[in-house]
Amino acid sequence: MVLSEIKKIDSSRKKLREFGFLVGGVLVALGILFWWRGRIFYPYFFIPGIVLVMAGAFLPSALMPFQKIWMSAAVLLGWVMTRLILSVLFFLVVTPMSMILRLIGKDILDQKLEPSQESYWKSCSQATGSPSDYERQF
Repeated sequence: MVLSEIKKIDSSRKKLREFGFLVGGVLVALGILFWWRGRIFYPYFFIPGIVLVMAGAFLPSALMPFQKIWMSAAVLLGWVMTRLILSVLFFLVVTPMSMILRLIGKDILDQKLEPSQESYWKSCSQATGSPSDYERQF
């Protein structure tokens, strides 16, 4: 699944130009910020940023390997972070909520079986509306 997403990375001339301008612009901005704050390592951001902006403007095809590596790393990072965030959400929100509801005996989905009942059908108290009510349910 991740490999198919990596293979679908768009490396058209327009996307390569956007990559050069965006990443180069951010690096230039960081270089200027570091220079303004008196950091001695500002050239390590400023010079590659200028090179990326110039390559994006005049020779975008030269940026293809860098863009492929950068976007592949972004896809992999997104895959990992999605699983991490969903796992944390499940174990810190859904699991405690479930345990609390079980302790107090609450059955939200009404799943308890009652052998004495003839049917589990719930009749709707609201009268059915007009057909236009069912067209845009979102």
